[in-house]
Amino acid sequence: MTATFKFDPAFIFSSKGISDTLSKYQHNVPTVVVDTVTAFQTQLLQIYNVKSLPEVIVSANNNGAQGGILQYTAGHTLNNVAAQVNVANNASATNYLVVSRTTMFTKLKEQRQNCVLLKLKQPDDGSLAFYATGNGKFQPKSYIEINALENNGRFGESEANQLVLFKQMAVALKIELDGEEQQLAEDMKLD
Repeated sequence: MTATFKFDPAFIFSSKGISDTLSKYQHNVPTVVVDTVTAFQTQLLQIYNVKSLPEVIVSANNNGAQGGILQYTAGHTLNNVAAQVNVANNASATNYLVVSRTTMFTKLKEQRQNCVLLKLKQPDDGSLAFYATGNGKFQPKSYIEINALENNGRFGESEANQLVLFKQMAVALKIELDGEEQQLAEDMKLD
């Protein structure tokens, strides 16, 4: 008989994350399963050569049930990872950007976009944001997450939302790279 084990691949980028995501779906996880997921994580990081990338850009969907960007505000589940949150009056709370650079956050805020600035030190949840921001293990990367409401059965809606957010991020990134390298260096310093 073959056993099946579930895990969330969004949370496999640390040992703690692997343990937590496997434990979330089942009890008594054999060591061989942990080792297999760890090997999968290692292969992913090698294939994409994440440590050599200047930026890690992730595209994600949300179902709106958790409140979108509002989950990063005071008293909500993801408040512990957010240094600052900008909830724009002109934008859907389910479409937002999560960034690790102060300069990009500022540019997005000036553009009146929903955006979250991550804290420099992230709690270990095993996410790619935790991994990419370095957390003392290597020089941190610029992390950008484009998060849009999933399509709920309407073809192309999620993709269109992500494309709009990607364009907004590209404008902010271009502005940032046009002369704020010093601020980037300061933002990315390890404590």
